[in-house]
Amino acid sequence: MRIAFLGDISFNDAYIGLHEKGADPFQGVSATLACCDLVIGNLECLSAGDEGENELKKPRLKTTPGALSYLDKLNISAVTLAHNHVYDNLKDGFVKTVAFLESRKIGYMGAGLSREEAARPLLLERQDLKICMLSYVHPDTNPNLPADCPLHLNLYDPGVISGEITRYKQLGYFVILLLHWGGKFEGGLYPDRYQPVDARRFVKDGADLIIGHHSHTLQPAQKISGKWVFYSLGNFCFADIIYEGKVRNMSKTRFCESVIPIVQPGSDHSYSVDFFPVRNVSLEIVESRASLRKLKRRNLIQGVIRKIPPLWYIYPLNYRVFAPIIEQLSRKDEEKSLYRRFLGLNFKKVKSMLKL
Repeated sequence: MRIAFLGDISFNDAYIGLHEKGADPFQGVSATLACCDLVIGNLECLSAGDEGENELKKPRLKTTPGALSYLDKLNISAVTLAHNHVYDNLKDGFVKTVAFLESRKIGYMGAGLSREEAARPLLLERQDLKICMLSYVHPDTNPNLPADCPLHLNLYDPGVISGEITRYKQLGYFVILLLHWGGKFEGGLYPDRYQPVDARRFVKDGADLIIGHHSHTLQPAQKISGKWVFYSLGNFCFADIIYEGKVRNMSKTRFCESVIPIVQPGSDHSYSVDFFPVRNVSLEIVESRASLRKLKRRNLIQGVIRKIPPLWYIYPLNYRVFAPIIEQLSRKDEEKSLYRRFLGLNFKKVKSMLKL
């Protein structure tokens, strides 16, 4: 039994064009994924609908049913829909996406048109192994659902999560958590302070494996009492986001790195993990040993931060204050010199840059 986990999957914008041209950007990973019994991913981008978009959400993502067929290239078995972009294309977009998944016999979890459907775990039995997948989205990722939204999300509540872990563990399931979390550090290389704390709680309750998403960056992974916790797998595939005449650049180095954990569980719920590192190179997903080296380096730094707690305050300060200003001033602008850009900074612009 081999179970592969993919990071954020988004066939937005440029991927739509690639599909229309008949291109296959996943040739570099398809053979590896085809050898897995299950492939689980975070489907971040849903189909466009005919009813408009959720104007409360910025940026918004959308794709086409045609581009969604790229899931076939990835041998996808199931996806989590518990994330902050699930209502970008309103109810119609959600219904179209679910219809596509069902037509391909791809399981989904974490969202639905009723609370019961959203909270329902994905239960599978393979090779005498009972698998339970529980999927949740943390409010700090800002789903921004309107008050009259007919869609329900399986919201992150540590008490509820602990109870569900215990319930299914007692029934003999190999319990996997799929968590969309860490919204205050979206784009960051390290998790928020609550994430390792909650991860320890969930492992103590019986979780066998925790797979995180949302940051769009490859964050550290660690073993807790022999169980792996991946705080964020980063983007598996993502194109630059075009919305309201703006472009959000997803081609920066940190948004193009990911690692695919391939888990091999045994009947006694012990397991081994192989790491298949990948990188997005001009939308093509290829194997990249550099991504694995970066993961190991971030694991080491995260370990130091855990041992020396005051270091934690340095990281948020850099993330929220210094890095945004340096990035703004280092942007190339042929019309303005660095001096003119510096003089052009006012309180409103600075406030919008800082992640406060």
